[in-house]
Amino acid sequence: MSEQCPTIYLGSILLEPNRWTEKRKPSYQVSQWIDRIRDAGFEGIELWENHYYMVDEAEREALESASSFIEIFNNYTGFSNEFAESRHMASEAVRKLQTNGTKFNIGNNEDDWGLYVKTVNEWGLELPEGTRVLCECHPNTLVETPEGAAKAFGEWSDPRFEAIVHPFNNTEASLKAWFEALGSRITHLHMQMRSAENFEMLCRLEDRPEKVRTAIQIMKDYGFNGTITIEFTKGTRTENDVPEYLFENACADLAFIRENW
Repeated sequence: MSEQCPTIYLGSILLEPNRWTEKRKPSYQVSQWIDRIRDAGFEGIELWENHYYMVDEAEREALESASSFIEIFNNYTGFSNEFAESRHMASEAVRKLQTNGTKFNIGNNEDDWGLYVKTVNEWGLELPEGTRVLCECHPNTLVETPEGAAKAFGEWSDPRFEAIVHPFNNTEASLKAWFEALGSRITHLHMQMRSAENFEMLCRLEDRPEKVRTAIQIMKDYGFNGTITIEFTKGTRTENDVPEYLFENACADLAFIRENW
């Protein structure tokens, strides 16, 4: 596969064992990993919000100083009325970090559909001009299906609003359905590979090479021309859920994508 591989980032959440604990308090400082992540060949970082919010001022300043390498701010604000302050915090973080984009998720309450759509549009206006506003088409949200996402993007006319999909969590037919529904609005991928035997278990991309290659070819056929974040990898939610082990596997996934794109 000779075509140029898309730009690939590392998700700082990948290295974080506390990502899903009750308090979600960071266990490491991203600033101390930046040189190593860059030297491994990643072209930027998708920064988990608590790696910016739940750290001391010195760490925040270090991250702001490294803004050229922090490409996406991965935030978990909500879009119902009680999250107004959280949304403002997120937009301020994007501004201070000078990221190229920010990831967001909408909720799953069908009665709040109109509120979500309206509030997302308003929040987009609060973000710096040129910011990629990246909706993660995530399970347990109203955009978890191509049909739901197409409905949302039909109301988000601002071209800065773009979609994130998880290509390796889909069958061939469902991946094609995402591109049929959203086309060029899909500009970012969250990459993780699930075991064929146990969907809850993460593995390396090289453990399921044909699934990876098939998905890559489908995305090429549909003209995907976006960016990628390696989101999770082998070791997540296991006894090996520690930064060193996870980073080794993330680097292996990076190499496999580049070799097979």
